[in-house]
Amino acid sequence: MDSYKVWYDFTKSKLRVAELLLNDTEISFNDIMYSIQQVMEFALKTLIVYNKNCMPPKTHDMSVLCSIVEEQIKLPQDILETIISMTDFVTQRYPHEFEIGNIDDCKEAYKIARKLIDILKNEIETHNIFR
Repeated sequence: MDSYKVWYDFTKSKLRVAELLLNDTEISFNDIMYSIQQVMEFALKTLIVYNKNCMPPKTHDMSVLCSIVEEQIKLPQDILETIISMTDFVTQRYPHEFEIGNIDDCKEAYKIARKLIDILKNEIETHNIFR
């Protein structure tokens, strides 16, 4: 199996986990946002693996990953800004380090994650490789 397909499968799995967490009222907003951040991170890393045919850097810094992706694909500004802001949810893991969000923030971040997945899927399908 091509390595980008493995990354793509992980990304889809993480998206499903985020969806399940989003619908569970007992999960903290930070945990939901962390899960959504992971979806975005893996989507970016999948794009790197796919477009550059190499392993992505071992970083959680979304601005670094976006810079690499944007060498090949121009991401819409609203998506880019949200993705970059998601770095906080992987670096700030303790309650005193982050702002408490709300379900609307989570839903909006999830929508952006879905848009990023659509970009990823479109990029792969455009090249008629992933069918």
